Amino acid sequence: MIGGTISSGVAMQIFRHKTAKRSYLLKFWGIVILQIIILMAYLKYYN
Repeated sequence: MIGGTISSGVAMQIFRHKTAKRSYLLKFWGIVILQIIILMAYLKYYN
């Protein structure tokens, strides 16, 4: 789970896979933002 989104984003750019599909990119960046929010909340409450 850790690093999966980062790895998929890098691979997407390297291989130019789904970089033009707007609906996919919106979902992808939505997941990225959600993961950042969850990580920030975790670090705030458990550190």
